[in-house]
Amino acid sequence: MPPGTATPTFGEMPQPYIADGRQAITAYESSACRGCLYQLICPLLIDQADAATQGPCPHARPRQEQVSYPSANTAAFEDPPGVAGDGAPSGGAYPANGLISHHPPSSSPGAETGLEETCTLPADDHELCAAVLYDFAQRYA
Repeated sequence: MPPGTATPTFGEMPQPYIADGRQAITAYESSACRGCLYQLICPLLIDQADAATQGPCPHARPRQEQVSYPSANTAAFEDPPGVAGDGAPSGGAYPANGLISHHPPSSSPGAETGLEETCTLPADDHELCAAVLYDFAQRYA
């Protein structure tokens, strides 16, 4: 959150698909809850097995949201200004750029994770968003 802004409590944290005009760089990791993971990664990174067991995704991706897939387990997105989509926050005056990454289970039980990072800042800070998201991709994508 911007310097001088109080750290939000859990209930005040930016949420995807809810219009939020705040500037922020946020990062999330899903809990071990399978449904929580599913809600984080859908509708961008779901497979047929997930859809069959979890049911329909509770969110519809806005048609204005731009999505690309830099790898099989990562989606990059941009929610344009005014569009509340996968970004948290998004839907305000600034574009929300971010990455969602899904790491399927490995040989370690409970090792499946979902990660998301969103950068929602004014155009003057675009280079900062690019650097933050590049770092996230190098670490987690």
